[in-house]
Amino acid sequence: MKKRSTGTVIAAAAAIGPALTGGAALTGAAAVAQAPLPRVMTCAGKVVMKPTSYVVTCADANTYFNSVHWKNWGTRSATATATLVQNDCIPYCAAGKFKRYPATLTFSVPRSTKYGTLFSKLNYSYTVAQATTLPLRPLSSVTGGTVQVAPGR
Repeated sequence: MKKRSTGTVIAAAAAIGPALTGGAALTGAAAVAQAPLPRVMTCAGKVVMKPTSYVVTCADANTYFNSVHWKNWGTRSATATATLVQNDCIPYCAAGKFKRYPATLTFSVPRSTKYGTLFSKLNYSYTVAQATTLPLRPLSSVTGGTVQVAPGR
């Protein structure tokens, strides 16, 4: 039997610092015609589009996606299939083993920043076998929650 888990990740990009701008928004046809496709910021501070891998937990890289295959990348969201790779942290994270799960991920909520338009939210879901042991100490990526993937306000 398989169990489907979901999460919403919002983690601060602390090294980048506040970046949202307060500029005037375009409306109507002008916004559609001039709106660049949003990008995402990596843990290294690079702004990219359609990454083939993406680290969720920047401090330790214990949770990340690889083999990312983008289904779409639009002005409001970007959706992909991927492999979620997560440290089980058993008996503790330094000695843990990395487990792999089939996953889907969606970046959304574009925000205007000094780095350009960035997606600010990552939603994902993955499937684990019932016999899979999850970390003893819940990680935000296992238990869900919200992870901010663009610099904070």
